[in-house]
Amino acid sequence: MQTIEYESGVGVWGIYCEYSTLFVVSIMICRAYLTPEEKNSISEQIPSWFGEIMTGLMLGDGSLRLHGKDALLSLQIVNKEVVQKIWDICFGLKLLVMPVKTLNRRTWLPIHYFQTFTIPYFTKLFSLWYTNGIKCLPTQIGLMLTPLAIAHWVIGDGGFDSSGRGIGRVVLYTNNFTLAEVKLLQEILFSKYGIKSGLKKGQHTDPDRGYAIRISSTSVEAFRSICLPHMYPSMLYKLGL
Repeated sequence: MQTIEYESGVGVWGIYCEYSTLFVVSIMICRAYLTPEEKNSISEQIPSWFGEIMTGLMLGDGSLRLHGKDALLSLQIVNKEVVQKIWDICFGLKLLVMPVKTLNRRTWLPIHYFQTFTIPYFTKLFSLWYTNGIKCLPTQIGLMLTPLAIAHWVIGDGGFDSSGRGIGRVVLYTNNFTLAEVKLLQEILFSKYGIKSGLKKGQHTDPDRGYAIRISSTSVEAFRSICLPHMYPSMLYKLGL
């Protein structure tokens, strides 16, 4: 694969590529930047359903980072399939070209990651999700928490606890949000979907953070019905299926 210069300080390629094959060797030649007009055009064409996916990702391990005047999406997850599927969606929307990369760690599982172009779309989301550089819940999170968003929340940062009584519990890891924000998410799940839940405190350097939402066993079936239409088959284990 032949590449040219990265966008300064970002390490991503431009979106216009030409492919040719010689002796079964693929060569990718990519332009290294987007013009302001192209960034605006791409931002304006992003469908609303992608915003719902972004909500789910941002409730988990997704992060937005400013570079210059615009922001980019950065996703770092252990599960390679999840990263690849989100990459495929972003690629289809012309948000990136840089392939998924892997960071191997000696004592931990490898992390798979990618980042997008810097575009106004992500800049607007950055202003919703960050205050003084710290990720916070948007004021309109109640409207943003759709079934598609919840499913990607589970896909990105959910799990299943089969211990205890009943059929087990779905766990939503909200470690980096404050206790007040986590309680707000609980309230939205109950008022909007009738989902009951509890909290579990884990280790965190900040005593006001480190909480996980545990879906009550009596609400697991209802919670599954919300997520199932949007779940990747290989991620059903996060719902205990």
